[in-house]
Amino acid sequence: MNAATNVSAQDQLQVASERLRLLYKQSAPASFLSLLNSLFVAWLLWGQTPTSDITWWLLAIGLATLIRMVLFVAYYRIEPDKRFLKDWQMPYAISLLINAVVWGLGCWLLVQSVALEYQLGTYFFLMGMAAGAIS
Repeated sequence: MNAATNVSAQDQLQVASERLRLLYKQSAPASFLSLLNSLFVAWLLWGQTPTSDITWWLLAIGLATLIRMVLFVAYYRIEPDKRFLKDWQMPYAISLLINAVVWGLGCWLLVQSVALEYQLGTYFFLMGMAAGAIS
């Protein structure tokens, strides 16, 4: 048996716990930047699509960001033990899903009635955001 396959369950748990801790740590500033990016998209589409639609979308982005921030604050206040890893994985995934749905569906709905150059600008901006998030 080589050393790579001889990893204890305790070591695996420690690695998973550290990975989740880093996700929580790095996602807080990214969520705030996502909120700022939503303002850019709103600015880009302002006057091209109904302002009430943009306003509702911005409120949804704000709510999704608030949900994530409350989760991040709770995580860092409690500083969970690695034994409670599963208790924090699902809320993180759900908050990420909410954010993704608000961004994806919202932007798609906002650009349906605008000129092609605004659609392309919005989609290129979203692709850049996604590329930055995974790099």
